[in-house]
Amino acid sequence: MRVFRNEINDPSLEGYALENGEKLRTFGLSARVGTSWQANLMVELVKFASGAWPRGETDKKGNGLHRMPSPEEVVSRAEQIVDMAISRMEAKGWTVRLPPIEELLDDNKSLMGFTTNE
Repeated sequence: MRVFRNEINDPSLEGYALENGEKLRTFGLSARVGTSWQANLMVELVKFASGAWPRGETDKKGNGLHRMPSPEEVVSRAEQIVDMAISRMEAKGWTVRLPPIEELLDDNKSLMGFTTNE
């Protein structure tokens, strides 16, 4: 098995390529995206924060004035929210570290979805 860690710039992700005949042990994980959930959360926050931001000023009629944030502001804000959310989730025990891919390699060559009773 070849594992790709250095090619991926996120320690929570790893890729792998199985050799002919190699199988992974059965492992359950439901992912809705091909990236980490942290990246998915950040993308959603970027979309949410990309609209106009209040300037803290009003026009002559008392209506709030807005401005478009810079891309740097939008991405930095999303990154700060994700970092804070992950820290809070970890502190509450709402996250779990998955085993490295090498530990999921099925050495018994069992059929997918089945394990041998030994």
